[in-house]
Amino acid sequence: MKPLHFVFLVVLIMGCASHQEKYLTYHPEITGDQAQAILGETITFGLDKEAVRVSLGVPKKVFGYMNEGKQMEVWVYSEFEWHPYENALFENGKVVSWNFPKSVTRELKERAAKELLSGKRPAEESSVES
Repeated sequence: MKPLHFVFLVVLIMGCASHQEKYLTYHPEITGDQAQAILGETITFGLDKEAVRVSLGVPKKVFGYMNEGKQMEVWVYSEFEWHPYENALFENGKVVSWNFPKSVTRELKERAAKELLSGKRPAEESSVES
């Protein structure tokens, strides 16, 4: 096989791989459970923000706050209960919870707003663009 044909074949094979599979190829540190979640377009504990973005896509809203020195961030995917992933909560950049009740979501939004109004520096929002 000529070298040019080999390169074309590799590019063709990589083109057939899903976005999630490509991500996992370049992130060998992802555990087996986390890889299964990403491939299944779900989330699990300990995933970082980049992995969640690969698995679920770009969130509709992002807001953050500080809690006892920890940077907390909420990604809202949907405000409808029928959506499989309404929200995800990150602590210092790692998933710690998801799909918590609306009352918790409201409280977290209020806490972030109070920090802004009090002059405290809220947790910096990361770019949510791919």
